[in-house]
Amino acid sequence: MAAALLAGTLALAQFPDLSLPQFARHKLFDQYQRWLPRERTAAPVTIVDIDEASLRQVGQWPWPRDRLAELLRAIGENRPLAIGVDVYMPERDQTSPRALARRLPAQDTQLRALLGRLPDHDAELASAIRSTPTVLGAAGFDHEALTVSRSLRAIPVRTVGGDALAHVRQYPFVLASLPEFQAAAAGQALLSVDRQGALVRRIPLAMSVGDTVLPSLAVEVLRVAAGAPFAELEVGAFGVRELRVADLAVPTQSDASVWLHFGRADPARYVSAAAVLDRRVPAEAFESKVVLVGLSGYGLADSQVTPLGEHVPGVEFQAQLVESLLERDLLLRPYWMPWLETGLLLAGGLLLIWAVPKLPARLATLLAGSIYVVLLAGGVAMFHWGGLLLDAATTFGALNIVLGSLLGDRKSTRLNSSHGYISYAVFCL
Repeated sequence: MAAALLAGTLALAQFPDLSLPQFARHKLFDQYQRWLPRERTAAPVTIVDIDEASLRQVGQWPWPRDRLAELLRAIGENRPLAIGVDVYMPERDQTSPRALARRLPAQDTQLRALLGRLPDHDAELASAIRSTPTVLGAAGFDHEALTVSRSLRAIPVRTVGGDALAHVRQYPFVLASLPEFQAAAAGQALLSVDRQGALVRRIPLAMSVGDTVLPSLAVEVLRVAAGAPFAELEVGAFGVRELRVADLAVPTQSDASVWLHFGRADPARYVSAAAVLDRRVPAEAFESKVVLVGLSGYGLADSQVTPLGEHVPGVEFQAQLVESLLERDLLLRPYWMPWLETGLLLAGGLLLIWAVPKLPARLATLLAGSIYVVLLAGGVAMFHWGGLLLDAATTFGALNIVLGSLLGDRKSTRLNSSHGYISYAVFCL
């Protein structure tokens, strides 16, 4: 009976999409992060925040594109390595002089002509993008909509060793900025992130639109910052193994994603867009740094929750990912980890089947508790020193079921140890 229960739980634990094992696994991984959050060792990223103060000063969102152009030029004056824009601009600026002229009555010919001679806001922004190392963000879509397309003007991620399309997250459509902005940008990248429940834990470093593999925003700003011609994925027998950009090499999950090691949100990372427009931000906030432009104003931000329980704007995830990539402080759940967990579960189950019938109930429970403590300590140690994610939670649950079964069996009939071993081995095989 105990062996059958253990085998059933063991089989259940190997299917990560099932809600109960996944829930327990994620909760434990979140707890690892709360115990050992990432500590910042440098400040390579500055976030220019379109916050409440900026909205009060400039006006409601979306801003006229000439103001965004002014913002990019103000950042660019201080020689950043790259500017990542976490804003989509798929439609033309309706506040542009030419757009306003088209809405005037036909008889207002003089005013229409005057407006037509003023600079076009979209052209102003395209010029600012062209004159700065700007990377535009885009969003992958699973369904067709009014402003989406099937392609993105971007530098594809190269692949070696195999076909990455079989493994990365695929989107048939993409929501991108206007074609003239795409043509002016130093790079384009995808911002899409799939949540696990209510939280964001994993972030893809590469995704595809159609049959083209494209980088995430963090990867593309690092490519532009380093002046590298492209990013590269290495594909192995179990899927994507590694992403490389310039001299940075990062091991990934098989779908080219990474488990982000979160640190506490740091207000020092942020400067208000209003202060940037007023030239009140010191040059060192931008010089030789990656700058990300995002939204946090009320009703604008795509606020999400980290495993640390913090509600942050979406641009915070990109900033933390850039930092983690540069510090090589990411988490990994290698392809062999489920095999290790299976081995630990087998060993713990065999120990319980052998020992519990011979021990008083209190000692049996103490033995099981000791196994749990050892597994948890091993998981914390692997997280701290290796950045590895050991799923001790499913093992806890399985061994607890086995223990309960063994103690229950002992009340009704004496468990035969050799029969337990044989049944256990048969079910595991």
